[in-house]
Amino acid sequence: MLNDREIEIADLLLKHMRNKNGKFNTNNTEEYLSEKGFDVREIRLVMSYLIKHYKLVEYYSVDLYGNTEFHIRITPEGNKAIKLGIAKYIKKKEKNYNKIAITISIFALSLTAIDPGIKLMNTVFSKSEIEKKDYNVNYRNYYTDSIIKQVLTNEAFVEQLKVTLIHDSIFLNRLNQKTIDKLTPAPNMH
Repeated sequence: MLNDREIEIADLLLKHMRNKNGKFNTNNTEEYLSEKGFDVREIRLVMSYLIKHYKLVEYYSVDLYGNTEFHIRITPEGNKAIKLGIAKYIKKKEKNYNKIAITISIFALSLTAIDPGIKLMNTVFSKSEIEKKDYNVNYRNYYTDSIIKQVLTNEAFVEQLKVTLIHDSIFLNRLNQKTIDKLTPAPNMH
């Protein structure tokens, strides 16, 4: 996420481009923002974010009498950001990334639960008729044992369940750290 100064640069850049019909030469952009007191490195960093991460502006080239000039223009998404306000737009965009990350983690956890679930189903409901008969005979002989107790005494199943839970917790910790890293504002580069 952009810090306050970078948001100010982005806001000035987009408003200035809108006043110039949404198109601007990259050199003129840097000159305009430098006159406003911003460093060229900051300007390029913000332009990079606006192009690659937020997709609010894009590069295009113009061929003028054999010379190629690079320009930037506002994308339709950039026009939405100008109307909403760049700070609000970025905040809303970052919130959406968090929702996507949570959705992906829930989906991943659901997928990791499938394998132990299938193993449990195969343990409880064996596939062949011979296995079913053996299971029924054994279950009738030991009717005090519940199905859950029988499954939990299966060491292979318990070990697989432990491995799956460890994997899930590592995955969620990494996902949480990446989310925190994205929400942490970038340091000022003054």
